[in-house]
Formats: sequence, C-alpha cells, structure tokens
Amino acid sequence: MACSKLFLGDLPELISKVIQYFRYNHKTLHSCILVNRLWCRLAIPLLWEDPFSIKDPKNYHFIKIYLHYLNDDDKTKLNEYVIHNELFPTNTLFNYPSFIQRLNTYKVCYSVQKWIATVKTSTTSNERYFVRNTNLTFIQILNFTKLIYKSLFLIFIENKVNLHSFEVTLPKDIDIDWFDEIFELILQNPNFIYNIKNFEINLYIITADNITKFLRVVYSNCYSISSLYIIVPKYYDISTYSIIEKSLSQLINSQENLQKISFGFNKFPLYHSLLSLKNRYYDISTYSIIEKSLSQLINSQENLQKISFGFNKFPLYHSLLSLKSHNCSNTLNTIIFYYVNFKDIIVLNEVFNQLNVLESIHIVCCYSLDYNFIQQISNVIRPFKLKSLFLHETLQIESLKLLIQKSGNYLENFGISFGITDNESQQLLPLIIKYSSKIKYLETTWLDNESVYLLFSLIENITQNLSYLIINYIDFNYFDRHNISSIILQNLGQILPLKLEYLNLILSVNTSDLKIFLENFQNTFIKKFLIRNTKNDESQDILPYIKEYIVKKKRVKYLAISKTFYGENEDLFFQKDVVKEFQLHDIQVLNYDDLLIDFYNFIKEVD
Repeated sequence: MACSKLFLGDLPELISKVIQYFRYNHKTLHSCILVNRLWCRLAIPLLWEDPFSIKDPKNYHFIKIYLHYLNDDDKTKLNEYVIHNELFPTNTLFNYPSFIQRLNTYKVCYSVQKWIATVKTSTTSNERYFVRNTNLTFIQILNFTKLIYKSLFLIFIENKVNLHSFEVTLPKDIDIDWFDEIFELILQNPNFIYNIKNFEINLYIITADNITKFLRVVYSNCYSISSLYIIVPKYYDISTYSIIEKSLSQLINSQENLQKISFGFNKFPLYHSLLSLKNRYYDISTYSIIEKSLSQLINSQENLQKISFGFNKFPLYHSLLSLKSHNCSNTLNTIIFYYVNFKDIIVLNEVFNQLNVLESIHIVCCYSLDYNFIQQISNVIRPFKLKSLFLHETLQIESLKLLIQKSGNYLENFGISFGITDNESQQLLPLIIKYSSKIKYLETTWLDNESVYLLFSLIENITQNLSYLIINYIDFNYFDRHNISSIILQNLGQILPLKLEYLNLILSVNTSDLKIFLENFQNTFIKKFLIRNTKNDESQDILPYIKEYIVKKKRVKYLAISKTFYGENEDLFFQKDVVKEFQLHDIQVLNYDDLLIDFYNFIKEVD
C-alpha cells in the first residue's frame, strides 16, 4: 500500500505521517525543519501547536515571535516598557499564532513571567527587545506582565486559531484578575472556543460570578467537548456551589459528544480559604446536594466512556448508582478513583455488575480499603479489571489479599507510599509477586531491609513488562538512609530489563555504590533517567561517573539530576557547559521537575 502511494505521487502524505510520529519529539522536529521546504511546512505546525508546554528545549523566545503580530495600538503600549530592535525582519515565514491548538492559562502566565525576567537581564544586541527601565517597580512588572498576557490571547483570537484544548487554571487571586480580562476578550469573540474538544477548569478559589458567565459563554458556543475536567475548592457555602453547579450542569447537558468526565475537589484551600473555614465542620447536607447534582449530570450523558472521581469527603452513593443507567452501562470503560473515601459506600458490587464494557479500574491513594470494601468487590460477578492500585494508608492485609487474588492478573500500575509500614510492605509485596506479573509502572517509597529484597524479586518477576520504575527512599535516620540506598544501588543494575521508558531514583547516593550500579546496568537503555541525590555531602560528585558510564556509552536519551544539599536544590540543567557537552553525545539534560512523572497524570494519559 505504501509503495503504491509512493508511485502514485502521494509522497507528501506519507512524509506527513512520518513527521506526525515525531509530534512530541521536539529535537527531531527541529531537525526536520532543515531538510527541505516540504518537511519544514509539515514540522512547523507541530512545533507551534503548544509552545507553552514544551520542556525540551525549554526557552521562552517564542513569545517575542508572537509579539510580532501585535496591532499598532498594542505596540504603542508595549513601547512604554521595552525598546524594539529594528534589526530583525518585519515579516515571518509562517503565521505562527494560527498553529496554536492547546492553551493553559497558568502556563501562559508562567511563560510570560519567565520571558520578562529574560528581557530584563538582556544585554546582547541579538535580542529583539530591551527593557527601557531595568529598575521597574513591582506594580510596573505586574502591569507589563498583564499587558503581554492579554496581548497574546488577543493575537490568537485575531489569527482565528482552531483551539483544541483549553485549560483554565486559576491558583491565585492575581490569575483571576488577569483571566477576567481574557474572559472579556472571549466574550467578544466566542468563536475562539467554539471547537474545543478538551476543556479543563481548575479553581483553587471560588469566583462564582465571572466563572459562571464564562461557563455560559462556553456552553452557548461550544458543543464539541469530548473530555471535561472539573476541579473546585472545598468551600462550604452552598449558595456558591449551587450557582456554579447549575452552570456546570448546563455545560454538560449542552455537549453532544462528551466521553470523559472528571469531578474533584482541591485538597488544599489557600490561605484566605483556610482562615474563612477556621473552627467550621464539614456540612454533610451541602455535600449531599452536590453529590445528587453530579448524579443527574452523569445520567444525562449517552456516550460517557471515562469518569474520574477525586478528593471527595462524602459518599458517592447517587453518583455511583447513576453509572447503572443504560446510558453508562454499555459505554463506560474506565473509572478512576483518586483520593476517594470508600467508607459507608455499599453499592459497589451492584454498580460494577451492571457495567458491561468496563475495561479499566484505577484506585489511587484512596481511603477505607477495608473489609466492607473488599467484600463488595468479592461479590462482583464480572472480572474486576483493576489496572492501577496505589496505596498510602495503613492496610488490612487479609482483606487486601482477597482483592489482589481477584484482580492481580489485571494489575499494570502499582505503588506504595509513606503511609505503609515496614511490616505491611513485607506482607504485601509477596502477594504482588505471586499474583501480578504484568506490572508496567512500579513506584515504591520508604523500604526497610527485608522489603528492599522483596522489591528486587518483584522487579525480576515483571522484567518483561516493566517500563516505569520509581524508587523513592527518604528516611530521617542517617545510617538507615545510606544503608538502604547502598543496597539498592549495589543490586538494582543487574536486574533491570533491557529497556526502560523511565527510571527515577531518589536516594542518598554514594559514588562507589553509584559506580557499581552504572557498571551493572550497561545492557539497559533508559529513555528518561532521573536521579535526585539526597546525600548532604559536597565531596560526593557523581558527575564523573555519569559521564563515564552514561554519556560516553549513550545509555540514556533524556537525563535529569538534582541534588538536595541541606534543603537547597541544585539541578544539573543549570550547568550550561555540561548540558552542551552532553548534547554532543545526543543526550538531552532537562530540569528534574520538568521530567518528573506524576502518577495521576500518567494514569489519565494511559486510557
């Protein structure tokens, strides 16, 4: 088929498919630009569809390219803060703003702040912009940032972008203030959001008035949302919840192809929120009203394929029962429970027995996985396809044993965290070794001597499937911390699979132990390798060993190394000479936090 297309003159179509394969490999896309005009024309849109999220390579120069498209009025406003270098050409080869497909309000704001910080310190004539006054006051910097932030959205709107994903994340009062201006732009130009497929609204503080107005604009102009993610803070004002809930209900009911819904409550209200909640208790009647409303929203959907419940403090009785409806029973294939309390929930077997096409269940850091929970799961007559299990609280091992026996063969993602005791780990890991051989993602924290060797046995048992491995050992006991870290480094290298997608080691690293590890894993290729060294010892420089065993032998594609020294973090990414040296060996050094994988986001991406 490919050959026939080639001879029929469909080479551009085939090349397009090849370049699409490199969508998230930005270094390769940059190389594609240099091949010829066709490859450049195909690669440029992929590089510019979400520049605010690019981590490799990370810079903010794309903002000055966007500013080229400012109208004359906004250029005049910008000139109050910066001097424009006229040495640069006035025309661009492509209409770069038109390629944007994904926007996150927080990432846009963060990128603008970073770019302004760069412009403020710029002294080279190669830069397009210079700050007129390097001693700007705090208010002037805020106004400058706000101007760029608003201008970028105006540029996107004026260039008639076809936005695919829009994430509204408002963690601070200042973000809300700035978003209000963006909201006014969207209100005047509703076509900006008419075609979004993925919509996320993540509020850390309640702003009922403008948020409800914004949601009204969305549900009045956009009917194509397939994935909806909603996070609201834990407030107890029922009138505020009621106002927002009605708008969300209208938004959900207006969609014609909604397939994924995620509901949740922010776990950590901000400072003012905490002050307002001082000496107050959970209002169960408030939660009951909200939960019933969620149930009605779920019932209204005819093609729901994925749903996520997170950070609840109330029983999900009605919401779970709504999954039994005909609308969900024959379409829902994925459920995620994230920090959910299963206490007093008594309808689990009733619900799961009605879900005819359910293929994936994820339980992440949930509470009350006790006898009551396990008995309900044991009474489910259908296969209980538990794909993810992350544990973080004291366990009832005997009950959990029944769950693993029933579902262990489906388990692909497994993790244990700080809340698990040494004794529980020693009982739990043999169960996983015995019943779960298909694990792809494994994360462990705070292991004792016996558990460490059980972990080694588990890794050997799942070698054929293991792709993601995180070992996080942090202990305040100096001797134990170094002893366990040494055991891990001395024994891990020789049991790793031939290829790993991701390895993250958070250990107290001794150079002699690291050398043993690196010598033993020479047959393994790791795409993303992260080390966070928690050893408070300046004399222990691991970089020479990294160069000798990783860089020269090209055993890694992406590398991140962070060192914690008495509370201060030092990241290899900021040693620019080393970064350039490693690039010569085709190894990309990234910021540790940028390369870090969050298991909840990992699970969201899997299904």
